[in-house]
Amino acid sequence: MDQSSIAECIGAVKSDRLITLNIGKVGALLSVQVQQAVLEAASPWFQKALGDDRFVEGQSGVIAFPEDDTESWKILLYWLLHRDVPMMEDDATWKDYLNTLVKCWVLGDKYSVSKFQDEIMLLLIQYAYWSRASLQPAEYKKLIEITPADSHLMRLLGEEVAVKYRKLSNLTREVANVLDGVEGFWPAFLEAQHGLMWKKCIFDDRLRGVDSNGLTTSHWQEYMVGELPSFEGCIGDRV
Repeated sequence: MDQSSIAECIGAVKSDRLITLNIGKVGALLSVQVQQAVLEAASPWFQKALGDDRFVEGQSGVIAFPEDDTESWKILLYWLLHRDVPMMEDDATWKDYLNTLVKCWVLGDKYSVSKFQDEIMLLLIQYAYWSRASLQPAEYKKLIEITPADSHLMRLLGEEVAVKYRKLSNLTREVANVLDGVEGFWPAFLEAQHGLMWKKCIFDDRLRGVDSNGLTTSHWQEYMVGELPSFEGCIGDRV
């Protein structure tokens, strides 16, 4: 155990400053204070913003996020302090929770909080399995509209729509028009359709694998954006 690194960390925490985060617009502003070390440990975005005195945020210790969703930020703040994502509230529907998770993943992507993104993604994969293509086209459209093109999240959503419309005859012009107009969606959808032609159960359960003679294998790792934990190689398809 590197005692010098531990001592350096403790020293930094003792002298650490609190950073003020002003989230949302005036009238519905969420203002909180978080230790600089906590923010910088979670994201290179915060390291750059706070570690360089050339930026006003680094000088003042205040960062404004006027365009961000405050509810998503509340979950990110909870995760920063607990390293856990709160579960769905009792009075919420799974569709509400799914919308919340997608917004959280997008927020994590915006500020490069990769470990937060990956925990959110694991929950999204679970919910994709449980809800199996139950969203309507307009509901999928709301999600893909806020999703970055060429992202792992767009891949997941494209796959879920492909599962719903596995039979292309069900993909009517009306449905296609609803889903159209979002950069990155159709390439993700077509790639997923190709995967389904190769192995029809490829997206049935991304989390759990089976033996070499089974129908599918786990591939949750492909949806992660951060570094995989050191034990990942030992888990293999047994997750």
